[in-house]
Amino acid sequence: MSIDASRSRCQSARVAVRRVASLADIVDCLRIRVRVFVVEQAVPIEEEVDDYDATAIQYLAGIGSRAVGTARLVNLGRGVGKIGRVAVHQEWRGTGVGSSLVEHIIRTDGADCALLTLDSQLAAIPFYERFGFRATGDAFMDAGIPHRRMERSRSS
Repeated sequence: MSIDASRSRCQSARVAVRRVASLADIVDCLRIRVRVFVVEQAVPIEEEVDDYDATAIQYLAGIGSRAVGTARLVNLGRGVGKIGRVAVHQEWRGTGVGSSLVEHIIRTDGADCALLTLDSQLAAIPFYERFGFRATGDAFMDAGIPHRRMERSRSS
């Protein structure tokens, strides 16, 4: 499917974001993450799948019956949550799927956190700034890709 066709379909279809509820959902999340991070960005699989996967709240974004995006929220304790592994199938990028994922997390489970953090790839910083996240500290490398820590307080 072409990018233009995907965007046209997304505009007429509603992005549905929900918590992962089954093994099939977990498989869909991992399939998207492997495609985006391991295949497209050459992140080693042993760095992509980590111990947080067992305890994180996982989210799946779908359009119709198709899984097109995923993200997770890790409870770091003391009112801090960390959004991570935000990934959208290439043909659905720029259609609002990523925004729907982040907005859903902020509005639902993230609302219980006094502080939300994430480690953003440098190119994605403007995307997260739209949701009230602010870059902090210096750039650092994660899986060979430059990142910066970002934070958003509940009052943002």
